[in-house]
Amino acid sequence: MKSTVSSVPKDVRAQVESTYEWAFPIQRTAIDWVMLAKETLPNATPLTPEERISINEYFWSHFK
Repeated sequence: MKSTVSSVPKDVRAQVESTYEWAFPIQRTAIDWVMLAKETLPNATPLTPEERISINEYFWSHFK
């Protein structure tokens, strides 16, 4: 499914466009990821604290 600006609600689009005027490129990229996630993963839920701890332990175990 192709993402288009017209699929974004007008109030959100205005907020994003106003942010683009002053934001650094990294901030624009973060906003793009958030907008994409809302569109493609509407039922996603945040990780539980236990899941976050498990992922962090797995990741950092490779650097010990």
